[in-house]
Amino acid sequence: MAILFTILLAMSIISWGYVIYSSVGDKILEHIVPLSIGVFSTISVVIISFAISIFVVRTINHISSSAASIVNTEDFSRRIETISNWDDLSNLSNMLNILFGSIDTLLNDIKSVTDNIAHDLKTPLTRLKNKLENIYDSNPNQQIQDALNECDKLLEIFNSLLRLNRLEHGREKLQKKRINIADLIEDAIELYSPVLEEKNIPIKSQITAKTLNIDKNLIFQSVINILDNCYKYSGESTFVSMSGYIKESRYILEISD
Repeated sequence: MAILFTILLAMSIISWGYVIYSSVGDKILEHIVPLSIGVFSTISVVIISFAISIFVVRTINHISSSAASIVNTEDFSRRIETISNWDDLSNLSNMLNILFGSIDTLLNDIKSVTDNIAHDLKTPLTRLKNKLENIYDSNPNQQIQDALNECDKLLEIFNSLLRLNRLEHGREKLQKKRINIADLIEDAIELYSPVLEEKNIPIKSQITAKTLNIDKNLIFQSVINILDNCYKYSGESTFVSMSGYIKESRYILEISD
């Protein structure tokens, strides 16, 4: 396309140069042919330039919107559709698709490594928990109980990682059930309130009751993870605010510290 545009532009310039050079004399009629060629070349350049500008703008907008959608959704398995393969912008699309493919491969490798690490660490951690339970049975004390609690938390994390990996790869489906979201949130608050009280961090909650079709374990684990972050990163004598309400047929859960 660039070569064609250059050729037509050169023809236009040469034709008009010839017309101007030949028109120095008085025989204007003899120069109708080169004049027609010059006009035709100029019109052709204008039309092709307009077509090129439309094609370039539309293609750039398509590449930009498609790339933004892929990045925003973090679905790097998607690709930018290319209309043709003969122009430079299509080459740019192909290079971006190669880049997205490499990112997708790297992310899958990271997920695979995470899955393998979780599998490898879960077994020795379970053995450690069993040994701690045996020790606790013969000699119960608070330190061993704290160690058992930490083991339980780590096992929950590994189980969540393994389950998320299975969900992302389609090997497991969400286990949705209709439950009262208020009961689930209250259970999470009851579980974590003693932990937050250690730093004098009360939980102020105002949860609207609503029966929802959700995966109880995943939602519960998500809330627990946020409360754990509140415990780790909130200053002492602050508070955690939790509110659940219905807005435009959606249930909104807000947690802030």
